Amino acid sequence: MAKTPVRNVAKPIGRSTSTQGPPLQSSLQQAAALHQVGQLSQAEAAYAVILAQAPAHPEALHLMGVLQCQRGNYERGAEFISQAIALNGRCAQWHYNLGLALQHLKRFENALASFDRALHLERRYAEALNNRGVVLLNLKRHQDALISFDRALKVKPTFVEALVNRGTALNALHRYEDALTSLNKA
Repeated sequence: MAKTPVRNVAKPIGRSTSTQGPPLQSSLQQAAALHQVGQLSQAEAAYAVILAQAPAHPEALHLMGVLQCQRGNYERGAEFISQAIALNGRCAQWHYNLGLALQHLKRFENALASFDRALHLERRYAEALNNRGVVLLNLKRHQDALISFDRALKVKPTFVEALVNRGTALNALHRYEDALTSLNKA
């Protein structure tokens, strides 16, 4: 059986948890709107203005980190997101996004820890379960990866990426018929 590619799933834009005042919150909303429509240069400039005014603005730090990752600057992205988490570590999506950045940097143990923190905060986070499994595949922990994919599929039964990744894990475990079943279902 041919090796199936491992797929990552990213949901980059986080939830609002701001405790900052209305003017900064309005600026953040405008920056996030630019970000969401793909105007990355304008969004980056807007986040930079916010961070110049409030260097410890957790949401602006997080979103600047996400933007840096979208541009392929995973090291800088991880730094910004880590700063945001240091200020407010209660958002599962922020830990998830840090995990994605670390995964791209091939810091698999650290990425696994970030996905685990996300799952500690939000147990039924299918995307975090899937990417946790991807990291475990990279660490050659195929049985643990399979468990993670199965948990993701309990949350989201038609999650195509998790089905494909589950097939990859089963293939690595030499369970070829089960792998084919999972891949056909995908």
